[in-house]
Amino acid sequence: MDQIVEQWRPVVGWEGFYEVSDQGRVRSVDRTILKRDGKTCLLRGRVLRQSPCMGGYMKVTLSRDSRLRSLKPHVLVLVAFVGPRPDGMEACHNDGNVANNKLTNLRWDTPLANAKDKQAHGTVSRGERNGTTNLSDADAIAIRKEFHENRKRRHNAVLIAERYGVSTFTVFNIASGRTWKHV
Repeated sequence: MDQIVEQWRPVVGWEGFYEVSDQGRVRSVDRTILKRDGKTCLLRGRVLRQSPCMGGYMKVTLSRDSRLRSLKPHVLVLVAFVGPRPDGMEACHNDGNVANNKLTNLRWDTPLANAKDKQAHGTVSRGERNGTTNLSDADAIAIRKEFHENRKRRHNAVLIAERYGVSTFTVFNIASGRTWKHV
């Protein structure tokens, strides 16, 4: 069985410090640094640990001149192997797995195409999957049903809002279908 050879390229803007691979890994490069006492020492390169950030995307922290910068490996891979981000494009994951940063899984595409991908993969963060909400899908269904069953809607919206700990604006948006459309 043939073994895949991992290809490495310099991280654009960090040449001589970091490299990124077509497998989505980032590593520092062996280099000699000048210490505060005036002596030099060899800093061995290593593969960097990646950690998840918002939305499950991975991030890696790069350092130069005592400054830290967190960057997303999927963008580093595309820039190094495909080229700079075209105007109006964003990095897209073909399989919907935002932690899979292999070159074969990435492409530059439009925000609309990316949104369609998220819809197809079921990774859209809406409703209770949105980390900023304090409602469940069941709550939204109940709010819509209760709102439409009562004829005194304006007064009813205030009571519903108090019961669920949301604003009357939120109740009206759910009831009208402007938000929580998927339930």
